[in-house]
Amino acid sequence: MKRDSYHAVDVKQAIIPVVLHTTEGVGAIIDTADYESVLFSVDVGNSGDTLGSGVYIELLLEHGNNSGLTDAAPVAQLDVVGQTVTAGIFSKMDAPAEDTIVVSIGYVGKKRYVRVTADPTGTHTVGTPVGAVVVMGRRRYDGTEPA
Repeated sequence: MKRDSYHAVDVKQAIIPVVLHTTEGVGAIIDTADYESVLFSVDVGNSGDTLGSGVYIELLLEHGNNSGLTDAAPVAQLDVVGQTVTAGIFSKMDAPAEDTIVVSIGYVGKKRYVRVTADPTGTHTVGTPVGAVVVMGRRRYDGTEPA
């Protein structure tokens, strides 16, 4: 078995890059069944709007056991590493100096499915570019060589 990073992780799009206005940047539902480590990295670009108390973006992580996440619940602190969460929210950009950032969070919870969401609040006229990837590692060995 190869021990380089290329063969040790799988990287998938979690949020297809989008300019957020008034709709959420809802990420793809990620199945963690074959992996022991899951890391989300959200790339937030330069906001075209003035962020503040009424215009901001929150990053949210949810999990559940239903493949459609109809049972989605915000993660708790014990489900993550690398960030402090409150009701699943692990980052809030509400000041001009807080955009243009990459925010990463590790998922260590026990639910099978997870999803990251970039949620804009207020009127985002110009918008803010956001995209995310999920890096999944420590694949459970099934006896076959990874692709």
